[in-house]
Amino acid sequence: MAERKRSVPFTQRISAEVKRPSLNTEVIIGKNILDQNLHDLVDLSDYTQFVIITEENIRDKFAPQLIKGLRPFPNQRVHVFDLKGGEINKTEENANKIIEKILGLENPPVDRKTLLLSLGGGMVGDMTGYIAGKLLRGLDYIQIPTTL
Repeated sequence: MAERKRSVPFTQRISAEVKRPSLNTEVIIGKNILDQNLHDLVDLSDYTQFVIITEENIRDKFAPQLIKGLRPFPNQRVHVFDLKGGEINKTEENANKIIEKILGLENPPVDRKTLLLSLGGGMVGDMTGYIAGKLLRGLDYIQIPTTL
């Protein structure tokens, strides 16, 4: 599981730790977080690839910013897959289409060193969580909502 680095100051950031018997996680709310180096928030060095799942209507606006913030190392791959926006598109069929694309990745194939990133609204977050659970139990994923 990705661990947060605690030594980096951010202006205009609120952080809350959520503790449950089976999971501890941190929720970070802030302004312009995508403009930051995400390695300062989360240790991303152990991941071999990042899979960003987003809505097609916001991909061009936010995905390049996220990729820049990921600052992938030369051996890390970044893949971006789109979903059509709207609750009507939150279907098993659409989840399976993304899963097939992820399973088709080579060099490296999907494994527990793959990090899924949900970039968008609630539907994308729901779908990414479902995809992570269905694809590979224990697969890490981070939700990055574009609205609150």
